[in-house]
Amino acid sequence: AHLRLWSTDVFRDPAREVARVHAAAHAAVRAAAPVPVPSSERSAPPRAPDDTDEGWGGPLTPRSGPDDEHERWLHEQRPPHWD
Repeated sequence: AHLRLWSTDVFRDPAREVARVHAAAHAAVRAAAPVPVPSSERSAPPRAPDDTDEGWGGPLTPRSGPDDEHERWLHEQRPPHWD
């Protein structure tokens, strides 16, 4: 949402314009507040294809070919929680 401010109104009555901006900001925050979901309906988010051992290169296996360097790089880039 956006609010139009006229510079002449700001100079004439700055307190009123500040109050308008303040009220509009609070209304936008209330409108964007997330709706609480009951714990019985919560579930884990789906895992992305890269969020698996295979997506991160899996265990290093000795092999040759153009993918070897890429596999090594993937293994080095694994997040800490995958070790």
